[in-house]
Amino acid sequence: MKTIMYFTELTSLINLGPISASTLKLFLFCFLNVHTIISIIFCTNSRKKDRELIIENKMKKNNLWFLN
Repeated sequence: MKTIMYFTELTSLINLGPISASTLKLFLFCFLNVHTIISIIFCTNSRKKDRELIIENKMKKNNLWFLN
């Protein structure tokens, strides 16, 4: 939210006008949402791989790796 406020102040200093400022805020809002969604997807994928590695390591320690 601070980023959007910062860019709003920046656009008012440059005198881009209210339409440009609102367009910039909308663009930033969409960009931040897409970035958040992408980071969540990659984070869940890495967690899934970590879980699989942990399970594999536990199975190897218990000599059950041949069941996999």
